[in-house]
Amino acid sequence: MRKLLIDSNILYPGLRTGKMQALKHLVEQGAVAIFVPDMVKREVISKTQSEIEASINSANSSLKTVNKKGITRGPFSGALSSIQTLLQDLESWTQQTVTEDFEAWEKEFKIEVVNFDPEKVVAVLDDYFAGDGAFQQKKNRKDIPDSIIHYTACCLRDKIGKIDFVIGDLNLRRAIASEDDINVYSDLESFYEVEGIKEVVVNFGLKPYLMSDGFNQFIISRLKENPKPFNELYLPDNIKNLEELGINAFGPELESPQVETLEKFSFLEVFDIGSDKFSATISFTALASLNYVSDYGSFLELERRTQRQVSMHSMNGDGLCDLSEPVIAEFSGEAIFWFNEPKSEADLERIVNEPKAARDELRFDFNIQEGYLRGINQ
Repeated sequence: MRKLLIDSNILYPGLRTGKMQALKHLVEQGAVAIFVPDMVKREVISKTQSEIEASINSANSSLKTVNKKGITRGPFSGALSSIQTLLQDLESWTQQTVTEDFEAWEKEFKIEVVNFDPEKVVAVLDDYFAGDGAFQQKKNRKDIPDSIIHYTACCLRDKIGKIDFVIGDLNLRRAIASEDDINVYSDLESFYEVEGIKEVVVNFGLKPYLMSDGFNQFIISRLKENPKPFNELYLPDNIKNLEELGINAFGPELESPQVETLEKFSFLEVFDIGSDKFSATISFTALASLNYVSDYGSFLELERRTQRQVSMHSMNGDGLCDLSEPVIAEFSGEAIFWFNEPKSEADLERIVNEPKAARDELRFDFNIQEGYLRGINQ
């Protein structure tokens, strides 16, 4: 059994993503034991809490703007007040709920949280003043958490022997890479290629069929048969190549990809996460709506000089506008597929060839994580 330590950046995208489900499958198969530094636990809980509270505060600010309109007739005012009260309740519940969710994940994945050894405080301080270890420069306070994680990993290795460590942060990865008996990986996909691990989650029997063009086309036909979940996909951040717009833009959001424009849908990798389910990294291109913020002058320039279908929805006193327009975007992320019972390749062939069986026996869900602008729809 391999002993695996996980860094904060690996957990930020979500505790139960498709890649994490593959890790859970490894735990269930007795191939891996997972360890998480206490500092990582604190960082993930704190970041998740902050992001949720920021979203709640943003929603509350929008409601305050509505409230300033002074509408008091009918049920409108009462409903508005109820929503504001509910948002306040949500904010007050956030810390406890996020902590409880993390601890439920610990039990679900059989995680062992590793505490920092107080005796290593002196070592952290020595590195702090010298700019050694996880510190990028002398007296760089923001690297203190990484240094604590660094020495937590070293103490765990000294206690249980050779370990693997998946680290998303480049600086911490460089510091840990210099340590003996700690194998370092930049992401879970790299760890899944390790001998003894690959055979469990990557090289499984159904993979060739799941990666085939036939199964790919089958999934596309299922999406077109029931387009609503696909058309409701929403990506609030992590959108690249905004330069394609030709103006200064920020706060981008991609939403409502149109399934009838779906192209280049592909499975980039497939992981076994149990006999009745699998996860896949996916990529596709589709026409979607891009929402973003720019200045009024740029909006007028687009209206005058281009044939683009840009719509302005609002403008504040500083001349900043909420805009939207149709774009061609490449989406990438994960999908999880569930069967109602364990399947063989023959079962999959039957599902593909029998539409009713497909509806009854296969479900899937998307988690889109990144968007890339490929062009403007004109």
